[in-house]
Amino acid sequence: MKTSNTALRLNEFMKKNGLKQIDIINRAKPFCDEYGVKLSKSDLSQYVSGKVEPGQNKLYVLARALDVSEAWLMGYDVKSKPESMQIQISQKTTEITDEILNMLIKNYKKMTESAKHALLEYSEFMISKPENISPQKA
Repeated sequence: MKTSNTALRLNEFMKKNGLKQIDIINRAKPFCDEYGVKLSKSDLSQYVSGKVEPGQNKLYVLARALDVSEAWLMGYDVKSKPESMQIQISQKTTEITDEILNMLIKNYKKMTESAKHALLEYSEFMISKPENISPQKA
């Protein structure tokens, strides 16, 4: 159900994160370049004031730049960052960690003694801190 609108959500996001419109423009620039979307200061000003709702392409760029879901940015009653997005980030982190561990295992014999010692100390430190271990893996 739609409970808000893009103008309110943009203003909410800016206030919560201490951002100005220029900050959003700067965050959006890499995505604009990547997707060939032009987002001007005037465009954003009209979205923030509620005079105009962004089209799909600009909405997508804004959502990516702010790291929120498009539905939330449009004003729908959904989480700002969907669980599926959080799960994808978590899965990507796990993949990267697994890749690093595999690389360390393959190259362990080639490592210097000081590198092995440093790795062991770091591992012991990480394991000794409960906040470093996710509940699912503990």
